[in-house]
Amino acid sequence: MRNHAGTGIYVVGLVAALCAVALVTAARSHVSAASSMGYQVVRAATSETPSTHMKTVHVNCPAGKDVLGGGAVVGYQTGNSFVQDPNGILVESEPDGANGWQASGIDRTTGDAWGVAVYAICAKL
Repeated sequence: MRNHAGTGIYVVGLVAALCAVALVTAARSHVSAASSMGYQVVRAATSETPSTHMKTVHVNCPAGKDVLGGGAVVGYQTGNSFVQDPNGILVESEPDGANGWQASGIDRTTGDAWGVAVYAICAKL
């Protein structure tokens, strides 16, 4: 478990994620820009099991791409969506080196099946 001296790392992660979303939105509006950037979103998730212990998940960008931002949610799979669990607590969501993203979460409700899903926005820089 990491000891954070303050909320600065979370602010940096939030700013990076917001910038990445703006970049992706701009790239989507211009097909030629998206093609030249080669951005993509990669995802990973822990298993959904009942647990009151912290779960951590990592995702890496494909070779040759760097992470622009990312995010995570503590929840459960419903159809094609990973829905936020109202009892889940996202402990961290941050870059994992130059080409990945990691997140940790916990759910204190005994018997709840839950997991942590993480995504990274990746592009060739």
